[in-house]
Amino acid sequence: MHQTMTNKRISGAYGAMAQRGVGAYQSSGGGVPPHMIQAVRMLDGLVEQIGRAHTCDVQKQYEAEYRAVELATLILSGLLSMIDSRQGTVGANLEKTYRSLMKALVGVCAMPGSQGQYLRLYDAALELRNAWASICNLPMMPMPEAFAAELASNPPVSGRDRRGAAAAE
Repeated sequence: MHQTMTNKRISGAYGAMAQRGVGAYQSSGGGVPPHMIQAVRMLDGLVEQIGRAHTCDVQKQYEAEYRAVELATLILSGLLSMIDSRQGTVGANLEKTYRSLMKALVGVCAMPGSQGQYLRLYDAALELRNAWASICNLPMMPMPEAFAAELASNPPVSGRDRRGAAAAE
């Protein structure tokens, strides 16, 4: 059974905005173009690679972590190439989101204590993937229980760098 955002609350920073977008798109009665389904499949790969990078970082397999981040950035590059410049604000926001994810992934790669950062990136990519899946009437992808528990125990620390030291002013 397909579960859409209209019957499942999406949490996170973009939840309300995503719900409005999904509702507007679904009420327009438009069919789902194949490129949107392709975007969901690419986001599936992105989520998988971020999860793999996290696991490799935990296991101190840094070469494999780098390969996973490299694949994730290639997927994001592919998603960037799919953006139509005529999409206006939506296209500009997607471009900003994809580029921000790219920069964050590269910045986190092989840094000490980056597991929590990977989990937050995983959560953001998963939320984005599920928003697109909802528009396309595709099944939601749940967060693995182990990742959810680890994310809950690794809250973001404001005013601190990735190593936990106080940030320089």
